Amino acid sequence: MSGLSPRYLCSVPLLAAALACPSKAAAQGHCCCRPSAGVSVALLPVLQAVQLQALQQQYLQTVQLDGLVRDLAAQGPGGVKNALANQQAEVRWAAARLAGTQGLPLHDELIDLLTDSHAQVRQAARQSLVQLSARAQSQVGRKRLAARRKVDFGPTPYANASSQAKAQQQWRDWWARNHN
Repeated sequence: MSGLSPRYLCSVPLLAAALACPSKAAAQGHCCCRPSAGVSVALLPVLQAVQLQALQQQYLQTVQLDGLVRDLAAQGPGGVKNALANQQAEVRWAAARLAGTQGLPLHDELIDLLTDSHAQVRQAARQSLVQLSARAQSQVGRKRLAARRKVDFGPTPYANASSQAKAQQQWRDWWARNHN
């Protein structure tokens, strides 16, 4: 045991190692990180099990959200529009993402979501507005090609209520000026 170095190899699954360990050894299925101060090496398997459980839960949530997005896409633009007003944040998030990727003209509804109580929903609405504004600018034609630029009025992920309202008003003004 005296030959053990402060660096050690632990046998965590490849996915967990790749996500948790910044070293190149993670790609080979090994985690070569120093144990943090005060953590007993005997506790490492327990910590790894907790970490793996969290990764599995995250994976299941991703699969569920992917299924939700597919279901909404099958409902068409009307279903996406209705989902933007759903009580469940996950449904609003999926609908906001889908509106942008499919180029659905739902900018008024997306602007309303910029003051949503969930930051993930606000950011999905913001990203979709950026996508929709880029599409709208590209449809204007080649005459204004030089004048095109990325439009993003926010809000930032952790903006306060007044910043969210300001971003909401800027988006409304931009759409009113550029696309009646």
